[in-house]
Amino acid sequence: MSKEREKWIDYTKVFACILVVIGHLLQGLNKSGIEWNNTLYEYLDKFIYLFHMPLFMCLSGYLYKKTTDIKTYKDYGKFAYKKLLNLGIPYVFFYILYLCINLIFSNDVNTAMGKNEFLNILTKPIAPYWFLYILLIIFLIIPLIEKLLKKNTKLVFILTLAINIYNIIFPIQIYVLNMLAQYMFYFYLGSIIQQRVQQKSTKNINSKISLKLIIVNMLIYIGLSIVYFNIKFGNNYVIELLIKLLMAIYGIIICLYIFRTVDLSKSKYWESISKYTFQIYLMHTIFTAATRILLLKLSITNFYIHFVLGLTIGIIGPIIIGIILNKIKYGNIILFPVKTIKEIRKNENCNDRT
Repeated sequence: MSKEREKWIDYTKVFACILVVIGHLLQGLNKSGIEWNNTLYEYLDKFIYLFHMPLFMCLSGYLYKKTTDIKTYKDYGKFAYKKLLNLGIPYVFFYILYLCINLIFSNDVNTAMGKNEFLNILTKPIAPYWFLYILLIIFLIIPLIEKLLKKNTKLVFILTLAINIYNIIFPIQIYVLNMLAQYMFYFYLGSIIQQRVQQKSTKNINSKISLKLIIVNMLIYIGLSIVYFNIKFGNNYVIELLIKLLMAIYGIIICLYIFRTVDLSKSKYWESISKYTFQIYLMHTIFTAATRILLLKLSITNFYIHFVLGLTIGIIGPIIIGIILNKIKYGNIILFPVKTIKEIRKNENCNDRT
């Protein structure tokens, strides 16, 4: 499979990651009672959560299809082992770290959690770490489904879509199964998109579209989302969620076209952040919460100060930690276990030879 890095995917991850930080930051400020325009807050919150987590899953599915070629059960075993380490270790470490910090500063945080939250690590993970847990299970399930359906990507895509729609009509009450039913579709949507991009690249077909057309679609999407958020669905939850599914797909496609069309390679800031999206995702809530708590203790309640500092520190803080861990020998064992284990083995082999 192709290992060549597609930078536009990295830049799309930066965008999705910034949306995650903004979403959690706005929710934290709202829960703290830091006043802002309530209507605008509600719209931004709904708008971000309309498509940004589906976008994250889609990008994961894209990279899965681009870099993975599982032909035998032995291949699957190696693949599963790496995913269990690369996602399992960061998930467990930061899940426990987050809960410990929450317990220590229980009087200052918005939502104090109890010791029982530790028991939910495999049943109902807390935000934002549920994503890693669900993504890990999807990584383990999708290759088996592909094997069962003889790698017929169209059938797998239809199956994941059918599961998603079934969950909309007949909601699954078990949290993990409900989340899997929702997000497997977006993951495999990314796989389908990667295949199409690869086919067009092979045929030398330029799949980029004009910037004007992208802007038009962005305006249409914003307009449709405003209409969607203002419709009174009442008890018609199925129709509401079906429209939300279509809106998420539309939002994903627009985002992918934006970052395939707009060249951000010359932006040193965008390029720098793209190297630390995983660190930002794992640690941003710790830094944004700490910033909010400190400002409140200093009696600073201005929304814009909280937002700007929270967003800045929520991004820069994890990057600094990432840089520090890079400089510590084997410091990345909690972030990139497989890569670090390879470095350890390589050094051990070198020492044995000498």
